[in-house]
Amino acid sequence: SRQKHPYAIFSKDILTYGELLERIKHLSGLFQQQCKLGDRVVLCSTDDELIITVTAAAFLNGMTLIVLSAEQKISRLQSLIQKSTPTLIIADEILRADLEHSNCAFFSIQPNRTGQGNALLERFKKSVNTGWKSALKNLPEREPLLEAPLDNYAFINFSSGTTGDPKGICITVRNVLCHMQTLCRQFSYNTDSRILTNMLLSHADGLLQGPVLALYCGGVVARPCSMDVQHLEEYLNSVHKLRITHLITVPTIFSFIDRLTAHNDYFDSADFRHLITVAGMMNPDLWQRLEQRFQQ
Repeated sequence: SRQKHPYAIFSKDILTYGELLERIKHLSGLFQQQCKLGDRVVLCSTDDELIITVTAAAFLNGMTLIVLSAEQKISRLQSLIQKSTPTLIIADEILRADLEHSNCAFFSIQPNRTGQGNALLERFKKSVNTGWKSALKNLPEREPLLEAPLDNYAFINFSSGTTGDPKGICITVRNVLCHMQTLCRQFSYNTDSRILTNMLLSHADGLLQGPVLALYCGGVVARPCSMDVQHLEEYLNSVHKLRITHLITVPTIFSFIDRLTAHNDYFDSADFRHLITVAGMMNPDLWQRLEQRFQQ
């Protein structure tokens, strides 16, 4: 019954649970061919839909996933990969020459065509290179393993902390499940939840309190536009448009909302439930102003 239910909403596309399951089966084939339970997989791409898809598949197959930002300097990416000692790297094709290692497998991500420009030319291009979504269909289908021990690592998140040296923060399967259970209890997440969050997927909160949380509760994660000042009104207007129930972001974005937005009714929706701040301390005065202004 949930095959056609949205799992992730993007600016120009919707990923359903049925489509996600199909992709997970193909990625399960890749993982089970190249890795064993608990092996480390590095993921480095600019494509949010690809990151979200691989994250779900890796978690359900008991892989230890390390999501790295493709916007970092190549030298830093190379250093983090060396520290990670992965069995498999999944990365954009443009990064292959810099990131490929002889001691681990490399799955290359081709960009998907956007369909813009001359229609006839685009149809020809699609017949030559249809991107990673088609490439996944060429992988063998396998059922996900669903058998990772609770104390195995699900994710390793690299953070600089208070110094410039990257530190790998190891997050176990038990950590993830307990965290999801707590969030669902605290903020009433369920299959009707629609979570608006545009935080970076290479950050723990962006990944866990977004696609992983939506997968756990059976809800929807929405990433309708980039999160910057130029798109702030579009971002907030999507609360009504997409029937958002939970908005999750960082204190800096809440500061932008406080100072730069023109209206007070962004969250006046029968569906909306919670404004949630993560990843840093919220100034009490800012939080009070937001509560008073938006009656949340």
